[in-house]
Amino acid sequence: MSGFELKIGESLATLRGLLGETAQQHSIHRQRVPYYSPSASGRGFSAHGVALADMFEGLHRGVEKRIDAFTQTTQAAEEEVKRFDNTDKVFGAGFDGIDPK
Repeated sequence: MSGFELKIGESLATLRGLLGETAQQHSIHRQRVPYYSPSASGRGFSAHGVALADMFEGLHRGVEKRIDAFTQTTQAAEEEVKRFDNTDKVFGAGFDGIDPK
């Protein structure tokens, strides 16, 4: 690809920052587990209260899964940048007179 330049250091720094922020958000998320008492729905509405409690817990688990997926995707991106850097250095070393960065 003509004109393509991947700035390895900047890319890795950005991805590491993203991983740090994601870890922080994950920690905050785990500390704020929803609780809804079915009895809070009022007399005669406990079935609705159970449904609400289940919904809140399901939403919380869904966010947890999304944070985990985002972390895994960011880690995979970091590995791809490292792989690209290594491949570029090996390829560049095959040319006489060119020092890899």
